[in-house]
Amino acid sequence: MFTLMDTKWKESAVYANTNGQCAKRMNRTIAKRVRSMWSHVKLLKSYWAEAMMIDVYLINISPSNPLDGDVPQRVWTRRDIVSYKHLRVFGCLA
Repeated sequence: MFTLMDTKWKESAVYANTNGQCAKRMNRTIAKRVRSMWSHVKLLKSYWAEAMMIDVYLINISPSNPLDGDVPQRVWTRRDIVSYKHLRVFGCLA
């Protein structure tokens, strides 16, 4: 039955948390945070993608519970390059 393209059968719990569910939850969280940033600053909708990139960047340089308080960017690059000196308030001209 599953011989075409070497498909493997893998059983899982009915309500198991899969990677797809985690990704959907993270996408909802990012969208919610971007809407909050966007409404606070009153920017045009054309800046939605920029706000989303900034939010994902902030997630990647923030300490993470699944990593025991470590920063994802530090874990991925294996270098201690995380700095917060360059951060400004979103929408600030300075």
